[in-house]
Parts: sequence; structure tokens; C-alpha cells
Amino acid sequence: MFGIDQKYSINKKIPIKDFIPKDSKPQDKRKIKEIIKKVVLSWQLTGEELPSVVDEIYNYQIIQIFDFEVTEIKKAGYISTMYQEIIKAPCILRIHDSSHEVYSFALKRLNKNDSTQVVVTDFLLTDPFSIDLPDVTRDTLMKAITYSAVRNKQNKVTYYLEIFVKAYLLKNSKLYSKLESFLEKPIWYDESKVLHLYQLVKELASQKEKLIKSVTTAEKMKINQLISQSIKEIDTI
Repeated sequence: MFGIDQKYSINKKIPIKDFIPKDSKPQDKRKIKEIIKKVVLSWQLTGEELPSVVDEIYNYQIIQIFDFEVTEIKKAGYISTMYQEIIKAPCILRIHDSSHEVYSFALKRLNKNDSTQVVVTDFLLTDPFSIDLPDVTRDTLMKAITYSAVRNKQNKVTYYLEIFVKAYLLKNSKLYSKLESFLEKPIWYDESKVLHLYQLVKELASQKEKLIKSVTTAEKMKINQLISQSIKEIDTI
């Protein structure tokens, strides 16, 4: 999966009872047991071939990939949010039922007040893909984030950031027709440019959402100006 070397394969089934937070309320424990059918730790990128980062912001020593089989794909958002917060390491969650799958990503940093804890700063859940039918968007995503296609392997932070932002661009490609073209541009070698692009696209998404909700002509004009400015800034990267 994701073109990762077979030496990082784990393929370890995790008992669901061991993967439920001990401090969960009884009703939440029941809900988790009803939703999750199976959890497998599929891959674990460890070692220093891809250098770790341990400082005051990050503790990226491993990157994990989990496979969650659930009863219904519509529960994926609930599972994604919960387990991206529970799992301290940067990770990719593949969540699927019998017919559809989604992929979950999250950017994490250390808690400033407690370095033993992590804070999720950004979530991303892809749209559902059919398991049985061809899907161009899924194929494009997998091609973009396969290990050999990731440009910036300076360390585990840059590697995961590139995967996250590429997935974000594809999920939001309808915001601006040129977003997908960034997958082939050399910006990925520059972490600051990647972060800048991500922030600009987030702003663009927010502006377009506000435009939909706007009522007056004056509001629409102001938001359209901001949208034009964001697109101009994106084009300069």
C-alpha cells in the first residue's frame, strides 16, 4: 500500500476491546463496538531511512497506516475524528465497509502544555470511493501519494505534510481548476511553499462557503474580490 517497502508491513489485527479508550462512557463503548468490525495495523514507517523529527513542536518517529472495517461508511467521519485524536503518531486511516472506502489524514503537533500529548490541528477525510468500481479520483490520489512520488523525504514531517496537502488539493480541486496541476510542480521540495499553498486553499474554501451563504449584493461583491485575490496568490506560488 502507498508503495511503501514491504519491510514496514505489520498486518497486525488489534482486538477492538483494546482499541476503545478506557475513559469512554458506556454508551460510547457500545457505539464503537457496533460500528467497528475489525482494526488492523497494516504498516508502520519506522527507523531513520526517513529521518524522525523530535523537537518542541513534533514527535514524528513513526508513521502508521491502519485499516478499519466498519458496518457503514457513513460512520467514517465519527471514527476518523475519534481515532486521529487517540492515535498520537501521524497516521493514515483507511476506513471501509463492504462497498466503499475513505482515507483519513490529520496534521498533529505536541501539546504546548504537555509534551506527552498531541493536538490535531487539521483533519482531512476523502470523499467515499467505490471498492468494486474504477475511480479516477482515487487513482490520482494513490499515484500522488505513493512513496516514490513524494518529493520531499527530508524527514517524516515533510513526507506526511506532502501527502496531506496533496490529498487536500484533490478533495478541493473543484474550488479552482488549476489546483490539481500543483501535483506535478516542484513546490513540494519547499515546506514553506507547501504550507502557504495549503493556507491559501483553505482560505479559498472558506470564502466560497461564505459566498454561498451571503445574501446581499454588497456581501457577494466583497467575497468575490477576496476569492479573486486568493486565486491570484495561488497562481504566484
